[in-house]
Amino acid sequence: TGDKKIITALDINTEFADFDDDDMYSSSLSGSIFDTFRNYKILGIAALISFGIIIWSLWNYFNVGQIHPVDTVRVSIGTLHQTINVPGKVVSKLNIEISSSSSGQIVAVKVKEGQKVNKGQTLVKLENEEAISDLKRSEGNLLSTREETALASKTLKRMRRALKLGAISRQQMEEAEASFKSAKAKEIVALEASRTAKLALNKLSVAAPFNGTVTSRFAQIGQWITPSDTLFTLVDLGQREIEVKVDGADSNAISVGQSAFMSSDAFPGRTWTENVKRIATAASKGAGTNTVSMFMNLGRRAPSLRMGQQVDAEIRTFSRNNTNKLPISAVISRNGKSWAGTIREGRIHYVPIETGMEDLTHVEILQGLKTSQEVIIPRGQDLQEGDRVRISATQTTA
Repeated sequence: TGDKKIITALDINTEFADFDDDDMYSSSLSGSIFDTFRNYKILGIAALISFGIIIWSLWNYFNVGQIHPVDTVRVSIGTLHQTINVPGKVVSKLNIEISSSSSGQIVAVKVKEGQKVNKGQTLVKLENEEAISDLKRSEGNLLSTREETALASKTLKRMRRALKLGAISRQQMEEAEASFKSAKAKEIVALEASRTAKLALNKLSVAAPFNGTVTSRFAQIGQWITPSDTLFTLVDLGQREIEVKVDGADSNAISVGQSAFMSSDAFPGRTWTENVKRIATAASKGAGTNTVSMFMNLGRRAPSLRMGQQVDAEIRTFSRNNTNKLPISAVISRNGKSWAGTIREGRIHYVPIETGMEDLTHVEILQGLKTSQEVIIPRGQDLQEGDRVRISATQTTA
């Protein structure tokens, strides 16, 4: 109160401030300043404590108190299949490229691409004047030699009758026999020449070697061809099959009779099963690797695949029944080991697990988890040991 009066008096008019003791004024003023500083210090400490409490609460909420929604799945018992996935295509067991055995110019093409043909049906005709001329010449020579043989045969018969009557000598009879043999030999040569000319002429007509379908046509009217040129591709669609090429290192795991899960991009969502029916006896060398061709049936369940269409084959090489399994998405790999996230008292707890064989979607659990045990599916979440979690109300099936 005394200080307040002194300060008030000083504020009004300093000339009315009459102090008998200077020390008293100095002591009172300094005590007021000290009290004020002390009060502000207490307020600062209180503010710092309050700020710390707020920071701690926020940190606890966002880092410790946050509850992560998670999806879960249970360890189930089922079957796992070891598979080899390879591409393949539709082929035919009877599939050939047709060419001509002689050279010539195409004068007629008798079939179209996609047309069915019968064995022996003419596909294309060639023109070759030289072959026609050779055939006419050979046929004329054959006719001449046959007349000569016929005349020699009649002469020989007359000589034999004359010899019996003693009208000719034995030497004349032998000369008649020699003439007949010579004429007969000429006839045989002429006959072979005629057959050869006919074969050459027949080669100017290319025929189908079996019943089938023309899948490709390269022949065009007016085209000059040689025996190395392909004219058509002929396929027996009744003997269609699927050919897949398996890496040589995997081929030993496959045997005749094994099932294959088939699909084709041409028929999305459709799958069917076929069986391996035969395996090539030799490997073929590709680009830096050896492959073995394997052939599968194309059964009734298969879609209407065309020749050459691509398919995908999943060949099952090994199966294990009644084993614990878990979706691959639920397994976490850290530091070269496999882990699974479980829930313990509302918090995540990672347990080490030992895995076995796996297929496209699931992995075998050998140790670390029990049947029906619930496991977290991380789905990209960076969940740490001890994080608070809750099962999502909208979780989907793994």
